[in-house]
Order: sequence, then structure tokens, then C-alpha cells
Amino acid sequence: MVVGTATRKVQALTTAASIWAATGIGVAAALGIEATAVLSTIIVLIVLIVLAVVPRVVKPSAEVSVDSDDEPLCPGETVNR
Repeated sequence: MVVGTATRKVQALTTAASIWAATGIGVAAALGIEATAVLSTIIVLIVLIVLAVVPRVVKPSAEVSVDSDDEPLCPGETVNR
């Protein structure tokens, strides 16, 4: 997963999730739980297909601009504006 600091966009999240899902399905199949493996495969495929179609159907919303001079907060730090 790559988080861009300048654009604040997350990329390759579905790829990482797909790898974890494939790992879980493989473990289920190896343990002899074939029904769970098959059902999980079907669910993962449906979700990935829906996620591929949604960006084409839904218009992207306006992006939120972030000031480049904003410093990240430390734990416990508050912002007074």
C-alpha cells in the first residue's frame, strides 16, 4: 500500500487486500474447508468486480485541498485556530 504524502491518496489497497484474501482462501482450502474456500472466492470476486465498476459509475467528488505547510500532529497535541 502506498500513501502519497503530496497528494494524500492511497494506492494499491485492493491489491494488498486481494493478497490477504487469497492467503486466507488458500489456508481454508489447505485445512480441508473447501466449502468456505469456494464461498470466500465467490464473495471476493463479486467485491472486486463491484469495486472495479463503481468508479466508472459514480462521479468523483471534489478533492479536499490540504495546506502543504501543515505539520502532522504529535499524539496528544491539539490545534488552536
